Amino acid sequence: MSIYKRSFLHGIGRVFSLPRLSLPLIVTLGLTLAAVLSVIAIVSVLLFQPLPGIKEEEKLHSFSMRLEISDSLQVSFFNWRRMADFQQKLADYGLWGAIRADDGQAVINDVTYPVTYYDASSNILDVLGSSLLIGQGTDKTAPQESIWISNSLWQQAFAGRESALGETIIAGDKSYILAGVIEDISAVASEQAILAQQIWLITEPQKLLAQEDTGSIDASVTQLLLRADTQALPTKQMLTDWFDNYLTSNFDAPQFIEFVKSKPLLIEQNRYRDSLVQESETLVLILFAAVIGLLVMASLNLLNLFIAHYQGRSKEFAIQLSLGASLARLRTMLILENLPSFILAAVLGLLVSGWALRGLPVIAGETLPLLDMLALDMMTIMMAFIIVIFLTVIFSLVALVDVNKQALNDTLNSSGKGIAAQSKQGLSRLLMILQLSLATVLLTGSVMLAKQSYDVVYQDLGYQFNNSYELTWEYGDENWAASLGEFEQYAGSEYQQLHQDLAASINALLPGSEVVTTSSSPLSSQIDINVMMDEQRSEQVLFLSREFSVNYFSAFSIEFVAGKGPSEQQIVANERVIVIDERMANKLFLGVPYQQVIGKTLTPGLGENAQPSVIIGIVVNTLARTGSLDELAFPTIYASPGNISSRLRLTVLMPQGEVLEQAAIEQALKQQFPRLIDLRVQSLADRWDEQTLEQRISLMVILTMTGLTLFLAVIGVAGLTQLTTNQKRYELAVRMATGAKQSGLLKIIFKEALWMLVAGLSLGFILSVFGYTQVKEQVSMMPSFDWNTMLLLDIGLIAIVLVAVALPAWRIIKADPMQALREL
Repeated sequence: MSIYKRSFLHGIGRVFSLPRLSLPLIVTLGLTLAAVLSVIAIVSVLLFQPLPGIKEEEKLHSFSMRLEISDSLQVSFFNWRRMADFQQKLADYGLWGAIRADDGQAVINDVTYPVTYYDASSNILDVLGSSLLIGQGTDKTAPQESIWISNSLWQQAFAGRESALGETIIAGDKSYILAGVIEDISAVASEQAILAQQIWLITEPQKLLAQEDTGSIDASVTQLLLRADTQALPTKQMLTDWFDNYLTSNFDAPQFIEFVKSKPLLIEQNRYRDSLVQESETLVLILFAAVIGLLVMASLNLLNLFIAHYQGRSKEFAIQLSLGASLARLRTMLILENLPSFILAAVLGLLVSGWALRGLPVIAGETLPLLDMLALDMMTIMMAFIIVIFLTVIFSLVALVDVNKQALNDTLNSSGKGIAAQSKQGLSRLLMILQLSLATVLLTGSVMLAKQSYDVVYQDLGYQFNNSYELTWEYGDENWAASLGEFEQYAGSEYQQLHQDLAASINALLPGSEVVTTSSSPLSSQIDINVMMDEQRSEQVLFLSREFSVNYFSAFSIEFVAGKGPSEQQIVANERVIVIDERMANKLFLGVPYQQVIGKTLTPGLGENAQPSVIIGIVVNTLARTGSLDELAFPTIYASPGNISSRLRLTVLMPQGEVLEQAAIEQALKQQFPRLIDLRVQSLADRWDEQTLEQRISLMVILTMTGLTLFLAVIGVAGLTQLTTNQKRYELAVRMATGAKQSGLLKIIFKEALWMLVAGLSLGFILSVFGYTQVKEQVSMMPSFDWNTMLLLDIGLIAIVLVAVALPAWRIIKADPMQALREL
């Protein structure tokens, strides 16, 4: 048997015979490698793998045109009519289309399926290059009554029967005829997770050109897609010219034109893949840098372990060199000896990574696109073995970095006491300094991000949910919905009567409940932003328009800082009264005491319909949506309803501990109000969970990374202390035998560890401050540098490192010195 084969077999046996070396290597390296491989798989999917359902993606481009309403809100200017005009004016550049994803439900053969809705232009299959499997294409005549479904939904609901064409599908309580089946397409930008069960609702934009533009900015079309066979693309100047011409040609209201032109116009043109992953790309790259840092820290830890192990074999190497073995031969033997453990680490990393990737769509939800494509591909598997082979070579070479015949002959000639302590100690300490520096850098970024995510998730909303549920319906009769909206004053209108009838019915069905008959629950799924004129400064002011009722503020524990809410008499009399928040009070009446603002008048809105209203109360600031520190922080005006909402909404407060089940009220309400369809029930607590999901996942991931970083740093420091203290056992035993106190010996060990701690943390501090500043300039999502957080981080890290030094040192020092002398 050759010596190389024997080394490899010895490495296999060492996995079981030397667990204190092989087990830390396999587990530590395997788990950190799993994190690296998971990120590599995500990068592979986002940046390199073909987009499913998209053909010739290099020809596909996206265009967006957004108005910057505020620093935190950008709204697409496009809707279907504007898209049709745009498509007509720039048809020479290629085929234009649009698609938008949303979540919902579809009923097929009395079975309800959660689905992804695709609202798309009639030419969308040609634009995306997607395949129609059976049936009629989406460009058929009059597609409004038809529906298309994905292959997965076809297989699940109809078992792949071609005879399913022509059957009825209910989407949003409206019936459609199944016209065709389209291949599954998941490469679509969406704020929700894309499901394999998909339904397609088709719009013909060209037919909308005959209609008048209403002037709303509702972002019904977020981006336009262009399939271009040539390299020539419209320039930003062309898009700006179209925007200006469209405004002057389609609108007569000077105030609307002034408002739109006063907002910065953001125009972007990207490759389709870039537009799909651009927000996630930066996040993934930061995550990749972080897991690489963890892998380096784990490797430094294990390297110190290897150095300690091979120091104990110095006499073996000395004998082999004395017998004529070359250093190259020794290094080859060590590589083969270590290879089995590293291969097992790679296998463990692949297994854990595969499990993590399978669970990532459940954990991450809609925070990353294309999650359904995540899997261990060949590139990821190859990277796993490339990394471990590289580390095997590095570890084996470093273990013999100062091996030479003279040094090993000195080892043979010595008694062994104290000599091993001098070997490679400088290298171990240098590695520890690097590890502490890297830990400081990683912890700085992770702690700053963790603080930001925590502040976002647990920020003060200005109200309490109080076990509330929002109920929404769709109007089943368009003519009825139009007549509901034809009121000049809310009190006494058919719209108010509908609210009152619903509230009475719900109270009868749910004893002990309280109904808030406004369309504006405090935590909203949609918001209404309006504009008014500040007469004193002659400037326009954006504000959130919200509805109040007699019990709105008390139901959600919204505190008044001045004045009070509307009374029943004021609402019945249709008095023009409003409540504003502190933001609006400070913006329009800066420096005026709140009590003096009560009684002043404002004119919410623009145009002839806007009329002065009296301020009767000022409430604390609230957040209509959460999930970001500065999202939708607009001044707010509360007033009686001025028009009907797209879906009828009201909020029900249940007694504490009770749950509102949709099934408990749906059938009864459907019988009493047959023209209200598609009832949906969602608790505000669930909505908070939904809106903060991304930040909570980020917080969880960041805290996990922080914990791993601290764990690796502690293990490394404790391991090195154990090693150096063990090497000094003879010296410590002699000192103790001659009268030295245990506390004095502990000070000696702390003194040696202190310079490593100071050097490592100082270097890490410098790198953190300057490195973080550079990264912050490149990555806008990074929070501002917080010196107080940095100070607390350093104090905590110093305390943890000192404990990691003290525990293993004290365990050795408190041992019987005579027993230590007999063992050495």
